[in-house]
Parts: sequence; structure tokens; C-alpha cells
Amino acid sequence: MEKRIAIVTGASGGIGKEFTKILIEEEVDEVWDVARNKEKLAALKG
Repeated sequence: MEKRIAIVTGASGGIGKEFTKILIEEEVDEVWDVARNKEKLAALKG
């Protein structure tokens, strides 16, 4: 079975943030988010 992994840059806001939400709903096995703002990125987790 293949793992579905996604890497999203700019994930703390805008299109990157929304794309991350869609990937989570699509049941991707792993979503790796990258962003410059640690606080916004941490808020995305919870």
C-alpha cells in the first residue's frame, strides 16, 4: 500500500492554509506544512 504524502509551503495563511485543510479532509496519510510564521503554523495544528 502506498502512502499519500503532501508538502505545503506557505501553509500559515491564504491558499496554503486552505489547501492544507482540503488535504486533511481528503485523508492524505501525511501533510507536511512549511511556513515562516511559527505561531500561525502552530495554530493550524489545533
